[in-house]
Amino acid sequence: MGIIKSYNPYTGEILGEFSETTETDLNEILIKSKKIQKEWSLLSLEERANSLRQINYIIKKQSDNIISTLVKEVGMP
Repeated sequence: MGIIKSYNPYTGEILGEFSETTETDLNEILIKSKKIQKEWSLLSLEERANSLRQINYIIKKQSDNIISTLVKEVGMP
């Protein structure tokens, strides 16, 4: 399995390293996602909405880090 490196094209700095996803990994992810989707479909609209609100909260809480990473990945100084 290989490693994927994320670089800042402006500075050449390595921002992170990630393991490639193998076909086996992908198949396991797909199997798990089908199981989770069945569980998700059993939730009420209110439960789904609450889950999405929690995800929204986490994304907003991390927005500065997300923006900083995206800016670096496109090479903006």
